[in-house]
Amino acid sequence: MSSLAVVTEDFSLYHDLVVRLKRRGVAFASLSPKDPLPDSVGVVITSPAEAPRIKFRPLVVTRGDLDDAIDQALKALAGREPFERVAIGIDPGRSIGVAALADGVVLATASCASVDEAVNRVRLFLQRHPGKRQVIRIGHGAPTLRNVLIHRLHDLGVPMEIVDEAGTTEVVELPDVRAAISIAAGRGVRVERPPRIAVPHGEVKDIQRLSRIKSGGRFTIPRALAQEVAVGAISIDAAVRRYRRERQADDALDLSAEEE
Repeated sequence: MSSLAVVTEDFSLYHDLVVRLKRRGVAFASLSPKDPLPDSVGVVITSPAEAPRIKFRPLVVTRGDLDDAIDQALKALAGREPFERVAIGIDPGRSIGVAALADGVVLATASCASVDEAVNRVRLFLQRHPGKRQVIRIGHGAPTLRNVLIHRLHDLGVPMEIVDEAGTTEVVELPDVRAAISIAAGRGVRVERPPRIAVPHGEVKDIQRLSRIKSGGRFTIPRALAQEVAVGAISIDAAVRRYRRERQADDALDLSAEEE
């Protein structure tokens, strides 16, 4: 079976690629541009500076987004398109994991900070990795965020399933991404129509509790802002930063008024 090779003497690039490849569970060979390429190598990833020294095709040159370069390499390694089945897995939560599996092979992953970012990643993955059959699978946890995602993705016209997330969370560097991979590989219950979106009172209170912890006990974000967090419009960290800025601005106005 053909494998991927990282061919570079650029330590920084090598380190960043290795971290991403290991995160995805992709096997690879590590070589220098001076080394002969084993017959088992099917695709090479390298830097723009080293590319002219490597007489091999397909050759993926890293320009900017390393995850995109890995996506291109895995797609070339698969050697066929369209795939029989492309499954997009989504793990809803404080950080939203997204993974694309094509015929059981992990081709792309992302950890997203908002619903908008996650929806854009799903669209990109479906466009970049066409398949004869496509499906979007969403974990059943975080019901409010899950239902928002279903509504946002419904117009894509791709079948959606809700998958039981039990046992998908692992103690790894990016648990949301690993969970998304497991969700994509699972089987779920077909979503016939988008469900109603309602933010439970308890979920809002829990987000407010988290905001107080993250602010070191200095404040609690208001209910309206907590609801934005619940539906994925903003991350809890961004909400805390926004409210802190608002409080600081109000304090500055009050101080100015007192001086007058």
